[in-house]
Amino acid sequence: MNSKNILIINGNPDPSPQRLSSAIAAAYREGAVNAGHDPCQIDVGALSLHVLRTAVEFASPSNNDGIIQAQAAFTEADQGHPAHGPTYSGFTGRYTN
Repeated sequence: MNSKNILIINGNPDPSPQRLSSAIAAAYREGAVNAGHDPCQIDVGALSLHVLRTAVEFASPSNNDGIIQAQAAFTEADQGHPAHGPTYSGFTGRYTN
């Protein structure tokens, strides 16, 4: 079997390891390692991000180390897996999976 570069994305804005999405990401990571793959994980809540307010900011390369590392991880990944639990939809007011 060929080893794959697997990207795991924990998109929860709360980086606490007690969150369900953190547990799901950890399980994905453990499964990938046990299967002989090389996982990389991005924890969005742990990144220091700022709001892009103009089209120029959006089109310009980032100088944020976390974003640069995330872009490299996306480029190098053979496949990606979002780690999330139930999400709340503010528009409908109901939980969705």
